[in-house]
Amino acid sequence: MSQYEDLLRQFVKIDNKDLAGFFFAKAQTIEGYSKQYSLIWDLVETLMCKVIVLDKMDKSEYAVIQALAVYRHGRPFDPDEFASRLQKFVENNADTTVMEFAFSMLPEFVRDDVVMILMCLAAVDGGISNQENEWLSTLCF
Repeated sequence: MSQYEDLLRQFVKIDNKDLAGFFFAKAQTIEGYSKQYSLIWDLVETLMCKVIVLDKMDKSEYAVIQALAVYRHGRPFDPDEFASRLQKFVENNADTTVMEFAFSMLPEFVRDDVVMILMCLAAVDGGISNQENEWLSTLCF
């Protein structure tokens, strides 16, 4: 996998006004991967939950998640269901061990794209927090 510092250098070159477009381009790429890796969206959504709980969720992250739900499912998700799902995730100590292992089994180019979409979500509130940065770097090996 690419070094985290290399992915971060690529990421910071993206103009903030292009961040949403970049995010959805990565979502389209991951949608393409789903034809070969059927559970990739489960993996990505779990890792997105991890990003959200590492740094208090704000309205910009919520908006991105809603936009992704519309993109993927044609409709926004139920906010109560999402809050319940996120609460259960937190109650389980936001454990992503199984998904991180599954992530490690993906080809390098797929892992790079997943990390980049996670960076977009982490940065939508103005920057990648230290906790988000530290955890994201653990995904790269």
